[in-house]
Amino acid sequence: MSLASYRKRVLSNGVTIAQASSMDTKIQQVDYILNSPSRSDVLVNMDESVSYPCIVSDTKTFQLRRFLFMPDTKVYMGDYICHDGFIYLVTDQTTDTIFPQCFAQVCNFDYPIKTVTSKVLIGKKTDGSPNYKTETTTITKPAVLTENNYTVIDDNPIPLPDSTTRILLPYLPDEIPLEVNKIIKDRESQYKIVDHLYGKIFKFCGVEKGCLEIKLDRVQRS
Repeated sequence: MSLASYRKRVLSNGVTIAQASSMDTKIQQVDYILNSPSRSDVLVNMDESVSYPCIVSDTKTFQLRRFLFMPDTKVYMGDYICHDGFIYLVTDQTTDTIFPQCFAQVCNFDYPIKTVTSKVLIGKKTDGSPNYKTETTTITKPAVLTENNYTVIDDNPIPLPDSTTRILLPYLPDEIPLEVNKIIKDRESQYKIVDHLYGKIFKFCGVEKGCLEIKLDRVQRS
């Protein structure tokens, strides 16, 4: 078939040459990912009902990975990706619909959202009435905690001019309260929330999505 006859057939179907070329590229990309020996199937936002084929590659190490998805896959900044036994938070992305890529950091911290208290039936009292015990559960969200190096003299950290510790979380204003001065713990360390930054939040398809950045100060050891 000549280029002219092909163009005539495509245009008669209401599809431009550019659109036809785009569709051909998408088909080739889908075939490449589905049949690649490097293919992985990942979960998004812990939804086990559907998996997403993609090509995963390390950026330096496993802590920062690139996920190349099939064309038109809808995965955004602030989404979680489950892969290789780890949970990743998407902290950057491309907007190319043919070659959609996400760059995600491994989650290394469980950020406390709220504490829930409930009564659990453990049996009956001697008079036959129900016997309950109170259980407290902390609801958490996977997060990325990063900390810059700081100077230590006699085991006392020297405060730097700006916060050196930051947490990245999905931007979920209805689920994650903003609590300045809240104290959170990470193993043996304690931190105080000092600010929230919104520079990693954008509108995708009219909906704000992205990562909430929380600045922390280390609580000094006495």
